[in-house]
Amino acid sequence: MKALNKIILTSKKPKERNEAEGLKKRLESFSFVLLLTVQCKILGEINIASKSLQTESIDLMTAYDLLGNALLKVTELRWSFEEVCSEAEEVCSKWGITITHEFIGQRARKVKKHFDELCEDQRLTDPKSNFRVTIFFPMVDTIVSQIDNRFKGMKQVIDAYKIVHPSFLASCSDEELRCEADNFVSRFSDDVTPLFKAQILSVRNAFQSKLKDFKEVKEVATLLLIENSSLASTYPDVLTACFMYLTVPVTVAKAERSFSKLKLIKNYLRSSMSQQRLTDLALLSIENDRARKIDFDRIIDVFASVKSRRKSF
Repeated sequence: MKALNKIILTSKKPKERNEAEGLKKRLESFSFVLLLTVQCKILGEINIASKSLQTESIDLMTAYDLLGNALLKVTELRWSFEEVCSEAEEVCSKWGITITHEFIGQRARKVKKHFDELCEDQRLTDPKSNFRVTIFFPMVDTIVSQIDNRFKGMKQVIDAYKIVHPSFLASCSDEELRCEADNFVSRFSDDVTPLFKAQILSVRNAFQSKLKDFKEVKEVATLLLIENSSLASTYPDVLTACFMYLTVPVTVAKAERSFSKLKLIKNYLRSSMSQQRLTDLALLSIENDRARKIDFDRIIDVFASVKSRRKSF
């Protein structure tokens, strides 16, 4: 707003002043403030899930719960239009924006009525109702449908691997566990053996008290592989199922960041850079945390000893 006021007061070009005045008038309208308020509330609910989904340690079940909570909050926002309007009015009062006309109404179009028509079209003459129906509802519904469509496959993956999740192991009965084990073996017959059913029952009976305190599959794998390493050879199929679950990516955000980083490195020096060097620079840039911990002096000494052309006596 300060930049627009400066242009309006100091610019010598009438076109710039007119454009700045029109933009300022639009920014000071209640409909614009309301639109910003709606977007802030929607993005605020989604931001928590978005940040968490980009972490390396997140698993499918946690990601699914976060997305479910975000979807629920956005869905509830659909029926809170009046509350959003009240919040936008508070913002207008705080910024000194006068709400003389809350919404700028449009002239109603007159449609020709034929002689055999018995009813008339019901058009939204109230600008506030028109904003709610034409802008607010489509915005919220689009976000809800996109979240549901893009992550609906995650539910199927979770159902397929729920047999190794500690919450299911601690609460299910022996009959339910046997049924799920049979389904898991039939679905992943190339990865696990029919002994998986007996192994998962043994794990549940041996560590049922500890499984009640676990929240992630990673804790189950740690229990069998590290804390009780002697039992790793006893439950190989259970560990295989845990590893299969943990290696399923939640999102492709890391791959997308890799391409973004590669684009930053690929600058005007690309013409004099070989493909191998570009790949190595991208790897160093992506894994910069590990690269900073490397002892370069030792690597240089090893490289010098390997590439030395003089014989050492």
